[in-house]
Amino acid sequence: MATPKASFADELDRISARYESQFAGQSRATRNLDEIDAIIKDTESVLKRITSIPSAAAPPGVAELAETARNNVTLYKNERQMIVQAKNAPPQAEAFAPLAASANLVFARWHRHFAAQARNTRDLGLLDEMKDELVGIGESMEELVAETKQKAFAADLDLVNKTIEMYVNERAAIVTACGEGSLDDQGSALALRANAQFKIYQDQFANQGRTTRRPGLLMRMIAELQAIQDEMRALKDAGLKDGSNTGNIDIVERQLGMFNKELGEVRKARQTTKLADLMGMLGGDANAVMAKYQEGYAGKDRKSRDLGALSVICDQLGEIRRQMDELGRAEANSSNDANLEIVTNQLVLFEREYELIEEAKKA
Repeated sequence: MATPKASFADELDRISARYESQFAGQSRATRNLDEIDAIIKDTESVLKRITSIPSAAAPPGVAELAETARNNVTLYKNERQMIVQAKNAPPQAEAFAPLAASANLVFARWHRHFAAQARNTRDLGLLDEMKDELVGIGESMEELVAETKQKAFAADLDLVNKTIEMYVNERAAIVTACGEGSLDDQGSALALRANAQFKIYQDQFANQGRTTRRPGLLMRMIAELQAIQDEMRALKDAGLKDGSNTGNIDIVERQLGMFNKELGEVRKARQTTKLADLMGMLGGDANAVMAKYQEGYAGKDRKSRDLGALSVICDQLGEIRRQMDELGRAEANSSNDANLEIVTNQLVLFEREYELIEEAKKA
């Protein structure tokens, strides 16, 4: 039989999950005030029942649960206030919100793939792609800032520009780090970088329908592998005698041949598919990725979850979102627009869950 403490904790967790899925990281201008009011009311109800237990009869940990409930009430009330402010914002806010959400998703990708990682093993192609994405977001933000003179918009634009500068500086630091250490150390790091590209292929292309694969991603991987192969050959010329480096050069050569062949097949498959059909296929792929999250993460003990597998889910859904966005700008489609909003909201939730699992494991 569940104890009162466990029952209260479960209730707070369920309410928190409602908040995370419907409000955390979402466009506040589009949020439902009735739902946040219900979340506040339900949390206050739990708090009232917790605090009604006489202190002499309260089991250990109940005081901490009461504090959690109070903090959550404060969080939800603050969120409600900001939603009201967002709904009273200028009409341009509706156009600005997706840009802010897109920027936040780039920041989340940085956190998963670059923060606190060894620089000499990082994917420069991915970093360049993220920087270019932020540049495009910043340009669109700049137009709205000039039009509205909104300080909040300007603050977000400033953050995007500072992050772009940080990415440029980080790229230079990564290049420097790749040239440091002994020849053996550099060779080992290059092998790790090559294996990372092979893993992207397994995660994003292997056993997947070619029509919904993004050619640009495969082109990025090919360019990164070519750069890695050039660096491996330069190490050999510099005197690296390790036979594994020579073997790795041959492995990369074979993989490049396979990737280039696959790129041709992906392009061929997409050329014969109507955009509307491709949009529908992407919706199906998104459902499959979201089902993996539901099976492996929703409602599960965070301390026991696999962060690496969740990062793959985020990357897979991020690729689908990118294509939906690109196709939507090429051809208007209401179903694709609706799917894009769903996918964006889910990706925000997944990225937030990644951070919460990190925190749980540290605790």
